[in-house]
Parts: sequence; structure tokens; C-alpha cells
Amino acid sequence: MIFSGSAVVDWNNTAGFGEKALVVIFTYNKDHIETQNLAYSTDKGRTWTKSAINPIIPHPEHLKDFRDPKVFWHVDHWVMSLAAGDTILFYTSLDLKHWEQSGNFGGGYGSTDGVWETPDLFELSVDSETRWVLTVGVGNGGPAGGSGTQYFIGDFDGRNFTSENPQDATLWTDYGADYYAPQSWSDEPNARRLMLGWMNNWQYANLIPTTSWRGTFSLIRELSLTRTENGIRLIHQPIPEMQTLRSEHHRWQNEVIKPDTNLLADIRGKSLEIIAEFQITNDIDRFGFHVRTGQNEQTTISYRVKDKTLYVDRTQSGRVDFKEGFARIHSADLSPINNVVRLHIFVDASSVEVFANDGLVVFSECIFPSEQSQGLELFAEGGEVMLNSLDVYQLNPAKFSISEKQLC
Repeated sequence: MIFSGSAVVDWNNTAGFGEKALVVIFTYNKDHIETQNLAYSTDKGRTWTKSAINPIIPHPEHLKDFRDPKVFWHVDHWVMSLAAGDTILFYTSLDLKHWEQSGNFGGGYGSTDGVWETPDLFELSVDSETRWVLTVGVGNGGPAGGSGTQYFIGDFDGRNFTSENPQDATLWTDYGADYYAPQSWSDEPNARRLMLGWMNNWQYANLIPTTSWRGTFSLIRELSLTRTENGIRLIHQPIPEMQTLRSEHHRWQNEVIKPDTNLLADIRGKSLEIIAEFQITNDIDRFGFHVRTGQNEQTTISYRVKDKTLYVDRTQSGRVDFKEGFARIHSADLSPINNVVRLHIFVDASSVEVFANDGLVVFSECIFPSEQSQGLELFAEGGEVMLNSLDVYQLNPAKFSISEKQLC
């Protein structure tokens, strides 16, 4: 079997396969022996040749798990991050074919409840400085149960990564149940760090009630760093290109939301974008949105003022009976910023993605409502809440087209 890997453009022909050759490095798994291998393309990916020297990195006898190479160019050499148990191994190479181990990171840092997988390593700026971010998929022990993705902030010297956070600190990229194995792009034309995740969970990945597909991709997210009172943290925000999908638009400002009313009673939709800003006072217990509502179905995104916590409740989100534990309430701490909580929500056919306080806290959740459940509700409980602003957009399906000229 071929497992995960990554691909690069060999701009400088370091491997000798040809100018601008595409090179993919991936994990082979045969009889539970995992090795790293290489294939290349000189016709822009139309055909591929597996290298005659494979494996380029054999399986060390003392390791059980040894997979998911992520490769990028750093200054004057190639770097590979590779998952091995609860450790990330680092390798360097001049030609993509011959690799030497240069370092390792792990040894009890962060969450180690499950096997580590799918690492990624990249540099981001924060104020006038830079930091390196190492993201790691964890097969079990995620914040919402099952698999999840943690990250570490630190330094990379071209050979090894060191964390600046305490060993027992665990930082999560996403507090929902369905954001795993994310990977980012290098050399994005606008110098952005963009990342895409797999929306599924190893607890139920093969059981979800779908036909001909298993899981989906998250929205593409732009990553950045920010300083908080607890240290430097990773920010996820949906890319602005998503705005091209917007169609029908509804907007409200300075509305007082009272219990037992629904400002959005006339809005229905399977694919929606919701941007809301709430002024927080102690005069209310809880407020939020019910999305994809229908007969005995709804997914709830809510904020509880007293405990400063954001919740996503999918206990009534539709089909939940395929796996015990799917129907749960997930939560994360979220303090208001200047007495304001901001929610940016994307609702789709089988997913909800929530970006709170401009991406400081994120939830990615798979849901399986009926086709008819397309209602939307804004609610308040235990008092009134001031809605500073609310924008709701219907979203058109994403379409992709490319000309033969572009392909060539």
C-alpha cells in the first residue's frame, strides 16, 4: 500500500531528473514494514516513474511506525519531517534521493495518547520576529475524542526543531472532531501559508453514513501567529477567495436578541456563511445559532457567558447512530476581546466549520442531516444579547475549470 507523502517541484534539478521535475516522496507499507520511496514526473504530472533506488529510507528495525514524509526546501538543502511513534524525525538531503537523519522531536511533548502522523513544518512571522510551527496529527486523544491535530511553536535551525513551550503544554489546531492530517503549501504565489485538512476521525472514519466517499476536505485556511496572554498561538482563517461563492446576502446591525424569538426564521439554506459579532454582558446565560435545523434535527453553535466557553453540539445533527460517541458536545475556552465575541461560520451539506475571534479558536465538524433540514435560528437564553452585526450569505457551489493552454 502507498501511504501519505508530499510532492515538490525540483526547481534546481538537484535530483537530476530534469528541470522543474515533480518529485513525490511517499510511504510504502508492505506487511507492516514502512519505507520511504520516491517517484518523479517530467511531464507535469501526467506520468510518473518510481525510482530504481527505492527505498530511499529503509524501515529502522527498532521502530513500528515510520511514515508520512513532508518535504520542503530550506536555504540550501531539502528537509523531511517524518512521523515515528510519538516522535518526529528530521532528515536532510542535497538531492532528494540520499537522506541523513539530522534530529528528532518528541520525547513526551504535547499529546502522546495516540500515534503521531502527518507532520508539517513551516515558518511564520509574529510582530517583527519569526517562529517555526510543527503540526502533528495524533491518532487518539484529540480535544473532541479520537484523532486530532496538535502544534508546537519553536525554532528550526535547518536540521532540528526545538519547542519553546513547556513539555506538558498541548496546543490544538482545532477543537472539533474532524480536522486531521492537515498539510500546507510552500511557495504560495502571495507568500501565504495555506493549509488543508481531512475532515474525518479515526474513531468512525469507515463508518460514516455516506455513499462512495469517506470524509471530505476542510476549507483552505490561511495561517498566522498572534501573541496572547498565554503565549504565541496559531490563527486559522478561511481564505478570502471563499467570498467569490457568496450570493444572496442578508445584513442586520444593532439588534437586541431576546429569548423565544428568531431573527432568521425566513432564511433557509444547505450552504451558508455567517459572520456575527456579539456584545457580551452578564445579562445573558447563552446565545448562538442552530444550523441545518429540521424535524428533530439541528447543530448548535453556542457561547456560554459565565464560563467563557464556545460549544458545538451535534447530538441532534442528523444521523448519529453509526458510532457511539459521535453524538457529543465539543467545547473550547474563548474569552471575549474588548467584550466582543466574533463568530465566522461556514455551513455545508455535511459539515460545519466555526472560526471564533478571528480564528483563535476553530471547530471542524462533520454532520449528516437530512436534505430537508435547512433552517437557521439565532437564539438567546437567560436574557438578552446585543448583536452588533450579522451577515448571512447563501453560498454557491464551488466550480473549477482549467483550459488546455493552462495545462500545458
